Amino acid sequence: MSTRSMEKSWFQDLARNLVALAGRPDDESAFEKLAEKLIEVECKAEALELTRAGLSRMPRGTGLSLLEARLLSEEGDAQGAWNAVGRLLEIDPQNTRGLWLKARLGRRLEKKDEAIQAARILLRLVPDHQEARVLLSEMAPEAEEEDKVAVKEGAATGRRTITTATLAEIYVKQGYLNKAVHVYRELLAAE
Repeated sequence: MSTRSMEKSWFQDLARNLVALAGRPDDESAFEKLAEKLIEVECKAEALELTRAGLSRMPRGTGLSLLEARLLSEEGDAQGAWNAVGRLLEIDPQNTRGLWLKARLGRRLEKKDEAIQAARILLRLVPDHQEARVLLSEMAPEAEEEDKVAVKEGAATGRRTITTATLAEIYVKQGYLNKAVHVYRELLAAE
């Protein structure tokens, strides 16, 4: 596909999204799709403005709330993103993307307890969320001790263990070699 035809396709898609928004001004997805198109061309301020316009019409829009939090986070407004993700989680307390963003923002804003709580809730909903597990082990080493007990109990009862080779690989990539060695030792002991 040539550059010219890609541009034409992009503009046609933009026009379709504008028409959809004009025809359905109370449709959250129309706002989201148009905001995503603006993000594609680095018009993040305009995407945020559009997202907020959508939220003024649909204040309980989870997709728009998440988009607002994400845009604010990417722009470096961690506190604004924190507030936006808080509103999202009031609407949908089990929103996994919102919980993950809250955990990361909590760490950045030094809101340790809230970050740990968000990571723990996320891990209850998505037990295989390795990044949340790493964040939790970094912020709450006592949780790692609980995981060790769970691993030993899992080995004794035949349940699936929490510690995985993937977790060890993540530790290696992030430079936590001692933690990676520890995970590998646990895996060897369990097997």
